[in-house]
Formats: sequence, C-alpha cells, structure tokens
Amino acid sequence: MCCQIQQILLVQNWILVQIHLVNKVLNIYGLLQQTVKIFKIQLSIWTKTYLEKDFYIQGLLYKVVQISRNQILIQIKIKLVKIVLNIQVLLQVIVKISKTQDSK
Repeated sequence: MCCQIQQILLVQNWILVQIHLVNKVLNIYGLLQQTVKIFKIQLSIWTKTYLEKDFYIQGLLYKVVQISRNQILIQIKIKLVKIVLNIQVLLQVIVKISKTQDSK
C-alpha cells in the first residue's frame, strides 16, 4: 500500500511537471505570436516606406513571415504531442502496476 501511494505521488508530480511544461510552451507560443505581429507591423512600415510599388518583394517578405510562423507552430505541436505520448505511456505503466498489485 505504501509503495502504491509513493507511485501515485510520483505520477502526480510528473503530471504537474508536464502541465508546467505545457504552460511554458503555450507562453512561448504567445510571445512568438506577439513577435510575429510586431515583425509584421515593422515589415508593413518598411515596405510602405521603401518598397511601396514593389509588390513582388512585399509578397516574398510576407511569405518568409508565414513560413517562419508555420515552422514555429509545427515545433510546438510536436512538443505537445510528445508530452501527450509520455502521459499515455505513464498511464499504461500505472495500469500495469495496479493490475499486478490487485493480483497479489
């Protein structure tokens, strides 16, 4: 029983750490979104000032911002999927442990 309580406490702590990591990732994502917005505003001002009539260069610069944003989103999604998979594996271990405890 004592061992089982320790295992449950370890799992709870691990889940809290994962939640903390998810929150950090989401905070980083929010900061990156703000950075992209600021960059888009600066890009807009720059293009209006220097390249007002050169739509080709404006389009290329906009694509660079979009590609960067998409790469960031993909990296964040990969991290979140890894965290979810880790939680799933941990829950499977908990089920196995509880089954072995119940069979004893």
